[in-house]
Amino acid sequence: MGKKIVEVLILYVALIGFCHAQEQVIHANIQKIIILLNTKNSSGLLEMMADSCQIGNLPATIDKQKVLPDILANFQGIDSYDWITDHRKSTGDHFVSLLVNYKNGGRGKPTFTFNKDGKLIELGIIKVKLTANPAQALAAALSNTIIPDTMRVKFKLVNDLIYVPAKLNGMDGFFMFDSGAPTIMLRKKYVPDHAINKDVTLDFTGMGGNMSDVNWSVGNHLIWGDMIIKSLDAAAVSLDEMDQEELMVGPLFGLMGFGIFSGFQLSIDYDQQELLFERVDRGGHLTGISFKHGEPLATIPITMRRHIPIIDIHIDGKPYPMGIDCGANTNLLKQEVVHDLKTHLRFEGKTTSLLGVGNRKVISEVAHLEEAQVGPLTLVPMSTVITDQAIGAGKGDQQLPMVGLLGTPFLKQFKVVFNFQIGHLYLY
Repeated sequence: MGKKIVEVLILYVALIGFCHAQEQVIHANIQKIIILLNTKNSSGLLEMMADSCQIGNLPATIDKQKVLPDILANFQGIDSYDWITDHRKSTGDHFVSLLVNYKNGGRGKPTFTFNKDGKLIELGIIKVKLTANPAQALAAALSNTIIPDTMRVKFKLVNDLIYVPAKLNGMDGFFMFDSGAPTIMLRKKYVPDHAINKDVTLDFTGMGGNMSDVNWSVGNHLIWGDMIIKSLDAAAVSLDEMDQEELMVGPLFGLMGFGIFSGFQLSIDYDQQELLFERVDRGGHLTGISFKHGEPLATIPITMRRHIPIIDIHIDGKPYPMGIDCGANTNLLKQEVVHDLKTHLRFEGKTTSLLGVGNRKVISEVAHLEEAQVGPLTLVPMSTVITDQAIGAGKGDQQLPMVGLLGTPFLKQFKVVFNFQIGHLYLY
């Protein structure tokens, strides 16, 4: 019995000695790191880092050899420090946080995490506000997705807007199919809290102005048609105005914008309530099998500006450039051209509350635009809202060269096929 007690005591003393030695190593490493920070010695810090070391909230894949010298160049030296936290995690990693006084008079709480080998796996000396790029994030997600040559998607038409079925994060529901949106936009209510990255900022501007309460979400799982996107980073916003449509459609996950179908030839058939997608290369040529469309009534040239296709409609022989947006259930016309078109606008004393993406409501007049032509075809009178809102928002070269938008009242007159790369709109 006495022998066993002695053995246990020896093991205990050995363990205490090991832990004390580890603690001394960690303290020595912290002192060394502070010296390296104060002397702006990036090569010395890099030697202490594991390959997977995360610097602050910067992406783990960032080139540390390139960014660390710039970080240290702007780092305020540490004058003194106190220990706040010093403990070993259940994973075996060692976590340290300090309360430091910087040489410029400021204070901070940098953190450091070491792996079992004593290498830095987290250097928490910087926290930056990252700016998201939704288009690049969607393109990155699609690059890891199997893209079909063709895809057929049935849709629901509610209040003259298109809603397509999808599954987001394991839940069945719908997206509003909106060619006027540049990319995918998710509703925050369908994004789990742990998927929101509050270190990332982004700006969205709609026809009604800047959107508020915009967050960045990461790692969403989306199934749409034959596409399975396993890790989608996207904007997450409230879009509370969709609550009413949910009563008629079902769960609405947000907006399905141009970026997800920009690599396809797109057909919209309102009579059959279906969308057809045919994959194209950069030159607009079909990459595989295709659908039969027949002979078009007209082929209209389109000019792509950002994600908006622009065509000319003619009234009394004069061209008026109009953007096309299947996410608009009415046409829109700028106030500045109303005087020129007064003999072709039939007002009936009606108004509507126009809601832009920025959630700004404006009471606007409604008219019927008559005797407009597209190519050789005469259009039926179309419901058109007169507005002074920022259609084609932007300044200088960034402003879209158009005087209005053609929405569902125009699109429903035909089966339409867009080849964005070639620059053709086919009307059937």
